[in-house]
Amino acid sequence: MSKHRVSELVATLALCATSFAVSAQQTTYRVTHVWTRQTEEPHTNDEFEITGINDRGHLAGFRVPLGAFVWRNGTFENLGPPDSIVSWAFGINDWSNVAGMYADTPDSARGFLWRSGQFVPVVGQAGEQFVDAIHLNNRREVLILSIHAQNGARYFLWRRTGAIELQGLPGMGAGPVRINDAGVVVGTASGAGNSVPVIWQDGAIMSIGLPDGATGGSGRDINDAGTVALDVTTNAPGNATYLWYEGVFTRLPALDGYPSTSAAAINNAAVVVGAATGPTVSDTAIVWTNGEVGDLNALVHPNDPLKPFLILRRALHINDRGEIVVRGIDTRNEPSTVSHYLLTPRY
Repeated sequence: MSKHRVSELVATLALCATSFAVSAQQTTYRVTHVWTRQTEEPHTNDEFEITGINDRGHLAGFRVPLGAFVWRNGTFENLGPPDSIVSWAFGINDWSNVAGMYADTPDSARGFLWRSGQFVPVVGQAGEQFVDAIHLNNRREVLILSIHAQNGARYFLWRRTGAIELQGLPGMGAGPVRINDAGVVVGTASGAGNSVPVIWQDGAIMSIGLPDGATGGSGRDINDAGTVALDVTTNAPGNATYLWYEGVFTRLPALDGYPSTSAAAINNAAVVVGAATGPTVSDTAIVWTNGEVGDLNALVHPNDPLKPFLILRRALHINDRGEIVVRGIDTRNEPSTVSHYLLTPRY
């Protein structure tokens, strides 16, 4: 290849890279309304929550009294486990399998994996009275909390071949929250007035420690590369959010005017979503991309018809397509309502 041709190619690649960077910085979002419900306190029959999103843009969650659902392109499918009084869905993977639980009597709850319209029982220990499904991955492994009359509350990683108990640190309780596709679980160990973020692999627990100056912390989510999003407490006002990867902590910046941040989810591009708070301001939904923080309210596309009415309070979930589930309010509604939205990137 001639030197002239090489120069042209380098210039073209540089231009493309510059254009992509500008596009990424200017990413805005299209808003889709999913559901509006009454506030959780006092509880009403309109109680609603979105508990997961997959890479197809499908959502999982629950509506009381209708129970567990999958939402696809504006349509709700009620799952309705057999013999259930009420049901809840707590996670969805890229196959649109759903993990959840249902009550078949007023005094018990059972775990399930919903797959292709079939309900597979999810069990942690024989004789358990209550099972709370927490999360699942693309290998159809399900995190569960199992409560037994004699054995108490114990956490398990359920597989079709059996369940593995997730041990706690000595003197500290375990609290797993998310599992990645490598089967690594993230969560929090707490006790004696302190908490630390931890990970489990094959049931064994390991503390990932805390960054300098932190007095406690909690693991929020983990992506497939093993990057953990965590929140920490310090002696300074407000909480801080960090990324942890292979022993290295990276602090994510706070939003101007909001000294405290909290993470909710991370995707495989290490984009993190959550909320920013302050002593004199209400929560606002935020996203961290390439180490920079953005207010999702400001990133709604200016031509979106919902933009004039939205106040986005908290980002809950993000998938690898960059779609974000957000909780907020529509100022046209009664103050007692809460709305959920799906934000889709526009490049």
